[in-house]
This record gives sequence, structure tokens and C-alpha cells, in this order.
Amino acid sequence: MHPHPNRLPRWLRNLLLASGALLWGSGTLWAALHWREGFDPANQPLPHAWEHPLMQTHGLAMIGFLFALGALGPVHIPRGWRERRNLKSGLALIISTSLLTGSGYALYYWVDDLARLWVGALHTVIGLLLVALLFVHWRGRYSKAKVR
Repeated sequence: MHPHPNRLPRWLRNLLLASGALLWGSGTLWAALHWREGFDPANQPLPHAWEHPLMQTHGLAMIGFLFALGALGPVHIPRGWRERRNLKSGLALIISTSLLTGSGYALYYWVDDLARLWVGALHTVIGLLLVALLFVHWRGRYSKAKVR
């Protein structure tokens, strides 16, 4: 099988995978610690000592991930669109990462305590599912272009 014509450069693929793994891991671990059984937010606003360092790690990884995501814009995304490859999964990734970026910004800077619960739940669910979506997109890398 020949290499995919829209293959990412190694540095970009590695940055996406490393920062994405760090984002997913820190977010998943934070959610597991934050929502563990018996947690009472009324009595314990910061239920676990690792929450703050995990959020710091999450924020740092986000910087690398957004840089890598921006690097996809000039070549990978337009070429995939032009070649009609992985359009559904690619569009779903763009929408999902946009929702994660927007909800992450809102959680940090914008929402009140009531909205934080709902926005945080949305952010967590989308973040957890993003790995499956990325796998679907990656598996389709050898798909044939759709004929117009």
C-alpha cells in the first residue's frame, strides 16, 4: 500500500499525538479525581491535591495542540477537502476541537458556577470521545477519494 498523499510531516504528527495524549490523559485523570465517588462539592471545592497540577498540565498541552492544529490549516485540511477524503470524520474533528477550545475557554474565563457544571460535562464528554473520532479519521487515511 502506498503512503497517503496527505500524510502529515513527522514533527506535526508527533506534536499532535504527544500534546493530544497529554490533553486526554490529564483531562481524564482530572475528571476521575474530581467526580470520584463520595465527592461533595459543597464541602470540598478542591477535592484532590492533584487537580491543580493536572489543570496546569492540561493548559500547557493545549498550547502545543492548538499550535499543531493551526499547522493543519494551510495544507492538510484544504487538500483533504479538495480530494474528498475523510470529509465526515475530518469535519467532525474540526467541530469537536472547536467545541473543546470554546468550552475550555469558557470554563477558565467566562462561566458562572451553575453553567460550569453543564459546560464542564459537555467538555468532558466531547474530550473523552475525541480519541475514538481521531481513530476513525486515521483509519480512513487510505480511503479512496469520492468522485464528484
